[in-house]
Amino acid sequence: MFSKQQPIESVWVTRIVERGQRVASRPLAASLLTLGWIPAVTTLIVFFLGSPSRLFVVAQSLTASIVVIGPYQAYLYDTSVLPSFFEEVTELVPNSKHDQLNQLQDQYEQKFRTDHIWFVLLWTVAVVSVLPLNAEYFLAQGIQYLEPTYIAYLIFLIDFGLLSGLGLYSVIVTTRCIGAVAELGLEIEPLHPDGLGGLSVIGNFAVWTTFLISNGALAIPLSLNMVTTRMGGMVVYFGVGAYVLLIAVSFVYPTAKINRKAQALREDHLEQYRSKIRRLESELAAIETEDQVDRKEIGLRMEIERARKEFQNYRNVRLYPLSISILTRLASSVLLPIAITVVEFFVSSALGG
Repeated sequence: MFSKQQPIESVWVTRIVERGQRVASRPLAASLLTLGWIPAVTTLIVFFLGSPSRLFVVAQSLTASIVVIGPYQAYLYDTSVLPSFFEEVTELVPNSKHDQLNQLQDQYEQKFRTDHIWFVLLWTVAVVSVLPLNAEYFLAQGIQYLEPTYIAYLIFLIDFGLLSGLGLYSVIVTTRCIGAVAELGLEIEPLHPDGLGGLSVIGNFAVWTTFLISNGALAIPLSLNMVTTRMGGMVVYFGVGAYVLLIAVSFVYPTAKINRKAQALREDHLEQYRSKIRRLESELAAIETEDQVDRKEIGLRMEIERARKEFQNYRNVRLYPLSISILTRLASSVLLPIAITVVEFFVSSALGG
């Protein structure tokens, strides 16, 4: 008999960072101590032992910065962003579905921690392939086959592939996770403090995921500059295209799906209130016809007024999980790396490569 496999408590990056916390208690410091130093050291080896152009120095530095903090970002998603979503979304899910929600939490936490392997390995192979496919470009930077610079850069690309691949896989987890939660059904609270019927939890989760992978845009200048062969270009352009697509999907798809579900739910509630108001008004009209002006009439009038207020509350609530603060975080997470990329391009061009 085989014993049932125990669930994995955390993704491999988190386990490494937690070991580092024995030396440095803060997660960010521990991530730099255990994994974050790898891209920094390998990049410096290439800079000092190779013959890099100024454009390569700037572009490579920006690219390396992605995986310097990459371990901390993976740790944050695993230990905070994903679990917090399930805690906060509980109020949106009917009480009768909470057991299923708990099962979904276990399922998607495990999906992020174990099912990423195939995706990350394929992504890493694609990342590493740019080195031989665009050998001419890297040779111009002093990265020659089997030289120390080549070995160092190979290590850098493997590290970049593993961590960026894990980051991209988090987008897949987020979109599927939100879709699964939506299928459980939602309970809209028209008077929720967020002004969005409680749906801001969806927007926050999507934005956090987008934010955690948005700095990947810093690798675009290096990616586009390195292309020297047709096959190398195909790999690079595919990678950049996949990244841009996932950035869009990470926010647009889940929030749009939730919006459709919430709109349908609102229509159901509005129809219920319409029917209730019509019924109460019919009862009131019957009383007035019979000249029975008493407590029953007053009670019916009050109930009609209450039903109309509920109807208005449901009709007026905004159901797309966007607020000014959410939009601000989304804009900063996406536009800031792009702005840095544009500045890097013009500065490097002014320096003459």
